[in-house]
Amino acid sequence: MKFVDREEELRLLNRYHELSRNKLIVLALYGLRRVGKTRLVREFCREKSYIYFFINPDKSPKSLLREFEDELKASGLPNYVKLNDWRDFVRVLFDNFQQHVIILDEFQNFAKLSPEIFGYFQSEIDRNEEKPLMIIFVGSSIGMMKDIFSNRNRPLYGRVKNLLHLKPFSFINSIELANEAGVSELRKIIELYTIFGGFPRYWEAIKELDLSNRNIIDIVHELFVSKYAPFIREGFYLVGEERKTYLAILEAISIGLRKLTDIASYLSIPETQLSGPLSELVHRYEILIREKPVFSSRRSKISMYRISIPVLRFWFRFIYRNWSMIELGEESVVLSRIKNGLNGIIAEGFEDIAREILISFFRERKESVKEIGRWWRKRVEIDIVASTIKRNYAFEVKWSNLSKKETIGILYELKEKAKLVGKNIDKLGIIARKIENKEEVRELGFIALDLEDIKNHRKEIRS
Repeated sequence: MKFVDREEELRLLNRYHELSRNKLIVLALYGLRRVGKTRLVREFCREKSYIYFFINPDKSPKSLLREFEDELKASGLPNYVKLNDWRDFVRVLFDNFQQHVIILDEFQNFAKLSPEIFGYFQSEIDRNEEKPLMIIFVGSSIGMMKDIFSNRNRPLYGRVKNLLHLKPFSFINSIELANEAGVSELRKIIELYTIFGGFPRYWEAIKELDLSNRNIIDIVHELFVSKYAPFIREGFYLVGEERKTYLAILEAISIGLRKLTDIASYLSIPETQLSGPLSELVHRYEILIREKPVFSSRRSKISMYRISIPVLRFWFRFIYRNWSMIELGEESVVLSRIKNGLNGIIAEGFEDIAREILISFFRERKESVKEIGRWWRKRVEIDIVASTIKRNYAFEVKWSNLSKKETIGILYELKEKAKLVGKNIDKLGIIARKIENKEEVRELGFIALDLEDIKNHRKEIRS
């Protein structure tokens, strides 16, 4: 599939490459699996002299060293040179491959395979600052990569010029990914985005397996449910099967238990035992987001947790929760449950898309967003409250086709809820899949946006 976007990242990497012609440049690039790290560095290395190493955690250190020795000899290392240990490997990189880009993919795996290599890299980086060489450490374990390069007690602390966090594509940029995969209808793109998010690998799989013309349930079946589905174990890869508490927490949140008390009750453990794992999932692994109501103080303890990665929201709600059915090969049972519950996943994801679209709309109208998010108090909830430099807004988001009467009813309910926010709400709005007679709704002073407006707005952005 055609390489999409990442212009800013490529510009940055190329600027560092220019600098590496005269001195050592060491970078670390990290991000979740499937986000496109390897594709990015390979695209960057086009027409450059580079050597790529994948640190396979399933190999023994000795076997991996032999593999890397063969790779180095294929890249010009004399046959008489032997690598006796990882110290030799690191020295050879610095002494024999100047003017190259060295890529070490899944670098964090050395923590279990041969952790001594971190010290060897520290020594060589410190004594070879003037050598023309570029090294990129790539990793998909966010927590481990942060620890390796940002922990003052680790050998490689302070040894990289930049620690680059590659994030998923935004919804707007993911439309191009979807188009490249053969999906062009906006509604279908939104539905798939609420499952896949902005992770290129899932969109590539649609193209590779020729699924673009299939319906959503068929696509989900092929990618997640069937016996040989490529992403059937996806949550285990992203979280780790050995972290049972993490898996249980994510399952609870995926089915709508987002408050600490509800999660603890579901797991039948004290709330105090959850603070550590929840903090790890928020800060170390960046899988969870801890949300506070818009306008709440920093000291406020009112919060809810939500899964930040769409594919994990989907996987934990429908695959992990039905794992016994998956193991028994009861695909039809699992697909039936997905079909019955998928609209809830799409509706939740559509709120994220609506937030992104609103930020873009405000920016176009020269209104910088100061704060945007969900607001709630007890049983009253507003999907989106946004504060800009000009005014405050409140929106309801509905993944449904609304008549004019339904729309007006929702907006007047929103008007009553907005009185409880504690700030003056200047403008009310609604974002839905389709709004009947939306011009008449707008004439009443409300904002009304649907897929047609999103489609037109994207055209304006691109023109």
